[in-house]
Amino acid sequence: MSIKLNDMSEVNTLFVGQVRHHHDTCTSTNALAIEEIAKRTPVEGTAITAGYQTLGRGRHDRFWQSSAKQNLLVSFILRPTFLAATEQWLLNVMATVAIADVLALHNIECECRWPNDVLIKGQKISGILFQNGIGKQKLKFAICGIGLNVRQLNWSSDVEAATSLLKEGVDISVDEVFAQLSRTLEHRYLAIKANRLDAVIQSYNALLNTSTRVFVTQSNNDRISGFLQHVTTTGQLHLSIDNQSSLSINLRDVGDVTHRES
Repeated sequence: MSIKLNDMSEVNTLFVGQVRHHHDTCTSTNALAIEEIAKRTPVEGTAITAGYQTLGRGRHDRFWQSSAKQNLLVSFILRPTFLAATEQWLLNVMATVAIADVLALHNIECECRWPNDVLIKGQKISGILFQNGIGKQKLKFAICGIGLNVRQLNWSSDVEAATSLLKEGVDISVDEVFAQLSRTLEHRYLAIKANRLDAVIQSYNALLNTSTRVFVTQSNNDRISGFLQHVTTTGQLHLSIDNQSSLSINLRDVGDVTHRES
């Protein structure tokens, strides 16, 4: 059942999260956001949230495990028509920094595992999945799917090491975290819309894990192994190759980045 929550006074944003459709259970919030766009024209910033997802997923269709009503499962509908299709990587950067901003409110330091995982001391607390609509080489819409562990304390043994706000000592409700994330996401989104990229990229680079070897697959299927160094405002991904040389790759030519060889 879908519930439209109208009392959004605690969100305190211009548009992000001001309209929120909550479901006790659904397949995935991203799937519902796609349906919403197909059926009508939702206002920018509309949020789809769920207490539980039966088919929640991350990159490479990996299952996103989350106990019912314990974590924030949300998809924000954005309309970044100011970005070219080749600039959609900025959205991932923006969302990652927004999540880190929420954690910083609680004095928690984190790091980013490129391109979309947020970790605390090697344990995953959040993941991001964007699904974008493109037309005439511009972005028509973006669905920003975020899973953020809030109150869960235990995961099955087949899930990679995970943590949550409660596990880190922060006793807070899922709705409070939703309000905080709505504010930080809007702040960073408006920054890239105004082309104020320096602060966003600088914040992202400060979070970027540069000590773990990655395997970069380029659009021509060539694979490169190295260590991420930083991202530039012009969309260049810099890697260190065995600490002897560096390489710059345009993000539009990056097909995938993994943290294992196969």
